[in-house]
Amino acid sequence: MPTCVQCRAEVGFIGSLVFNRQTGRCSKCEGETRQALARFRAAFLSFCSDGILTKEKWSNLLAGAAHDRLNINEALAFIRGDILNLLDRLLTFATAIGFITDQEERNFHYMRTTLGIPDLAAQPLLSRLGHLKHITTILLLSELNGTVSELFDTQ
Repeated sequence: MPTCVQCRAEVGFIGSLVFNRQTGRCSKCEGETRQALARFRAAFLSFCSDGILTKEKWSNLLAGAAHDRLNINEALAFIRGDILNLLDRLLTFATAIGFITDQEERNFHYMRTTLGIPDLAAQPLLSRLGHLKHITTILLLSELNGTVSELFDTQ
């Protein structure tokens, strides 16, 4: 008979029918984990509703996951789509404005690395970020060129 990795209980014959062999959890622990993952997702969406994940918010998420005895990697995998949407939203706002600030770029990289988004999954977003940085550089150089021209025109 299988043993639950979370509560260490040995499941009986009936329990083995609903035992999740993929996660190694009994049905009771599996249900509790699903509820905890839903709470983690709700907390993440609430904390990041402004588009920013601060170190304080991240600490609160970690504390909530620890309180619910969640594996943080499992929790992050569960919300991976939400994380990608958050990063996409950050880039969409910057694109709408027409440039990205250094702070926004730092926030993007902080969130991506802290929330465990692998390079391959982030590649389309990283490409958009590179394009946006290129546009920002062009705008800054154009602005600088205009300022330099005005200096020479006044002399």
